Formats: sequence, C-alpha cells, structure tokens
Amino acid sequence: ACRRAGALHVDGRQLAVDRGKAAALFDLGCTSGDADACAALADLYRQRNQPGDLLRAITLYDRACSASVAHGCLQAGNLYRKAGRDDTAQQRYDQGCRAGSAEACHLMR
Repeated sequence: ACRRAGALHVDGRQLAVDRGKAAALFDLGCTSGDADACAALADLYRQRNQPGDLLRAITLYDRACSASVAHGCLQAGNLYRKAGRDDTAQQRYDQGCRAGSAEACHLMR
C-alpha cells in the first residue's frame, strides 16, 4: 500500500508530484518488508544524485535484489559496474536474470 501511494506522488497523474512524500512512503514500505518499495526509494535516490545518494541507492537496490526484485538487481549491477566493481556487478546481473530481467541477462558476460 505504501509503495502504491508513493508511486502516485512520483507520476503526478492522480496527485501532485511530491518526491518527499513519495520517499517517505517508499521508506515506510521498505522498512515494513516491501522489497519493491526499497527499489522505488533507491530509484529516487539515484535520480536525485546528491552526495551520499548513490550509496543509499545501492544499499536499497541490494536489499531489493536479495528479495529477488529483478529491477533492484539490474540497477545494483549498473551502479556496481559504474563504480568499477565488475565482479559484484556480474553477480547482481546473474541474480536479476534469474529473477526475470531480460536486460540483466543481456548484460551478463
């Protein structure tokens, strides 16, 4: 429920765009065990790109990936690759591929 409510504040179709409210709702969902909400919160951090945000994003993507959220694995892999941690990136792509991400499968060596 928190993830869906947060998404409404991100897309702006039914509610005004409010990334702060979205982040708070995604965080509540994530801490309540919704791994997809963790990935959604990570997306916000990655897009905002302020100091420390990428570290927060990767931590949240890893949490989502551990729960087999394909998008979380794919994005974690992308951030690890960008940081030069190719072995970890490949592990996340493998996990993402197994979780159903065709893009993660494509990015595997």
